[in-house]
Amino acid sequence: MVKGFQEGPPKVDFFSVFFKLGINRIVEKMWGMALKYGYDPSENAMILPDNGIEFVKAAPCLHSKLSVFGSQSEYQNYFMLRLSTRLIHQYQGFDKFFLNNRESIRDRFPFVKESFLKLIIGIPPFGNLGALKESNADLEFTKATTWSEYYIRRGLDLLVPGGMLVYLLHANPKNGDQLFLQSGFNDCKLAIDQKAELVDALRLSTFYWSGQVLNSDIIIMQKKRV
Repeated sequence: MVKGFQEGPPKVDFFSVFFKLGINRIVEKMWGMALKYGYDPSENAMILPDNGIEFVKAAPCLHSKLSVFGSQSEYQNYFMLRLSTRLIHQYQGFDKFFLNNRESIRDRFPFVKESFLKLIIGIPPFGNLGALKESNADLEFTKATTWSEYYIRRGLDLLVPGGMLVYLLHANPKNGDQLFLQSGFNDCKLAIDQKAELVDALRLSTFYWSGQVLNSDIIIMQKKRV
């Protein structure tokens, strides 16, 4: 567990979490938590690809303030999103955003115009990175061991100081995976601890996805102003 993330276990919310019936309620809850902790709907926000349509529909801000991250292949309703939001970042994936000719840009950010976000909200992929790190220089640079760690680590780099991440994180216990807040200390978590503070966390009861029973948390992290 990362130092600073030990304020106790996440609170438990026992509303039903069946994917097809409950995802809209989860998305609304996530937007509500963002507003509760200071997100101003007049400020810029970015949505991750998974269930992007639901996040756009539930957004409390003007769609002109939203960006949607991901490539066309990641969106079933691409053209609806294109009409609804001011910009879709067309990259092959989140990790490719931090690569230049297959080399990690490390902490040298040439895309200053992208570091203007007050909020990133969405559902990162889950699972261990394993051998993927050997073929991706940025995964190796961040020393992330899971997709959750990587999306938190790099998501913080896209935020202005004081900006927030609101993520729904999953872990598959059958694969031996642990949620971000329950897994052990490592170098990637040390970097995250230096960049951000955990504001709140909400433990969901059970999440069903593609036949898998997952453990799930909603977490809110705020980028330090220092």
